[in-house]
Amino acid sequence: AQTRSDDLYVNPTLLVSSSRLTALAGASVGIAEAAEGMPANYAAVAHRGPRSKGRFNWDVTVSLLTTPLDSVRDFENDTRPQTSAQPVEGQAGLYLQYTQFGLGGFGRFSSRSLCLNASCDEKLTTNTLHGGLVAGGAFWKDQLLVAAGFNVTSAEFVHGRDEVQYTGTSFGLG
Repeated sequence: AQTRSDDLYVNPTLLVSSSRLTALAGASVGIAEAAEGMPANYAAVAHRGPRSKGRFNWDVTVSLLTTPLDSVRDFENDTRPQTSAQPVEGQAGLYLQYTQFGLGGFGRFSSRSLCLNASCDEKLTTNTLHGGLVAGGAFWKDQLLVAAGFNVTSAEFVHGRDEVQYTGTSFGLG
């Protein structure tokens, strides 16, 4: 392994497509507000913002991250640009709140292509989709936030003519 010259970036979270989530460096559970927090913390759908005055509240988020310039792709932070990786990540989310209850949905995608050798004639391409529906409530003046979510995830890995696909569902509480 020491003779290999390629570095592969392994992201600590499934998908990261919000600047706030990226800034938290994997501690994305800390975001408990706004639609961008729903995929990492279901309680975000029930948390009322400090500026919320009426019974109804809503939030929407849309983000797209990519690095089109090879010179800024230093994923390993080793001052060498990673020209083989071409990530594209995006996220969209919406939630609606009425008093202390909230309902929301989100969708995220990621596409990456990594060179497996120095000449880049052998590549591994990954495509991931993740979506979910979330419902929750806030009780005792926001002292207790409870939320549940249903998720669907689909991933595809392509290497040459080989292709592996995966689809799964999950249910979670937050």
